[in-house]
Amino acid sequence: MTDTTPSTDQAQRKMFTALAKHEALVPVPFGSGWFKVPRWNATHEATGWELRGADIQLPGGRPWGSLWYVRRADGREVRVGVRWDVENEVVETLYLHRTKPESGKDRDEVDADRLELDAQARMTALQSINAFIGAQVLNLEGETAVLDAAGLGLKRLLDDDVQSEQS
Repeated sequence: MTDTTPSTDQAQRKMFTALAKHEALVPVPFGSGWFKVPRWNATHEATGWELRGADIQLPGGRPWGSLWYVRRADGREVRVGVRWDVENEVVETLYLHRTKPESGKDRDEVDADRLELDAQARMTALQSINAFIGAQVLNLEGETAVLDAAGLGLKRLLDDDVQSEQS
């Protein structure tokens, strides 16, 4: 159980909710004050490395920036760049030189493929959680506009329409 007591600017009351291992609570400035969201899939974590920092922006909801990792065994620092591939609509990651804006040369020495997968999983989770929160605050008109912008502006079926089609 997690104590989800609102901050002092909200009504003082105790609320409790059960959280699964793969869930987290995110505070929001309305409603109950919290959303239960899925955590990132840690099976993609780069074993032997620790995420030490991130400089990430989300202009237009698309990630841009870098993540820094440190190898636990020897303290080696590695940087992985993150950006949105506009043509393919996916998160793109690339092992980078520690200080220069260019690709790292020793990919095999640092298990770059695994670090890139780790960064991609974290960024995809960030986008998913942001989208989840956004979807919770939209009304039907806003939701329809989002679906249309994503190329999913299909005709909506009302519950009555669905039931009559199933009969």
